Amino acid sequence: MKTDRMGYGILMVIAAVGWGFSVSMPLGDLQQPGPGAFPTLISSFLIIISSTGLLSSWKIKNVCLDWHQFWGGELKVVFKVMIVVAVAIYFFEALGFLVITAVFLSIAFWWISGFRPFVAIGLGVAGGLGAWLFFVKLLQVPLPEGILG
Repeated sequence: MKTDRMGYGILMVIAAVGWGFSVSMPLGDLQQPGPGAFPTLISSFLIIISSTGLLSSWKIKNVCLDWHQFWGGELKVVFKVMIVVAVAIYFFEALGFLVITAVFLSIAFWWISGFRPFVAIGLGVAGGLGAWLFFVKLLQVPLPEGILG
């Protein structure tokens, strides 16, 4: 279970960096929490969870890591999600919320979940339109319009 240890270790490092940045902000008190209170709390919980997971995944014997299982098996979906999210974030302002959400969901349904292309496109467009209607029309959240603006 070295992949579990690596995942928990990476989570612990990210949480520690977040904790370091969040404690430098004003924490406030219970009645009026400052901007650093919530990030400090979340990063503290992540450090506790990751350290507990790291300790529970430790084995007495050293087992050789199967690199094919690591890169091709368990983490394959994680890397796909990271790639799709990074591309969606990069094009978010240029394409706008409606377009990027529909494209993001379509690619996620097809490439990550394995749906047939036409089903994935239908679900992506329906999900993007539903999210747009919910956030823009119902909640009136100003989101980037991109190429449709």
